[in-house]
Amino acid sequence: MGLWAQAPAEAALAAETRSAIQEAAEWLQELLAEGPLPAKEIYRRAQEEVIRRRTLERAKERLGVCSGKVGGGRLGSWTWRLPSGAGVESPPEPVLGGTQESPSVRSSSG
Repeated sequence: MGLWAQAPAEAALAAETRSAIQEAAEWLQELLAEGPLPAKEIYRRAQEEVIRRRTLERAKERLGVCSGKVGGGRLGSWTWRLPSGAGVESPPEPVLGGTQESPSVRSSSG
């Protein structure tokens, strides 16, 4: 009987997690709609909106958000942008001094 009692609770938790990711994806898409932003700025704003870092990263992956490093060395910064054709008003910024990262999330990058 214990297994049956846990299944609805686990299903509710999974639905709540999907909902949080969907809300974060909508927020992130709206935030990046006008063009690329520095990753540090996105993480800061997400924290203000009480969006957990892992939820934000899952939303980033779901949207296929591209990240790249602008500038080189220690002075370079990571920038996020929506993929081409996703409603971005301005063209994506070129990646200078780094390589274009795949849409997947790297935990060591911003």
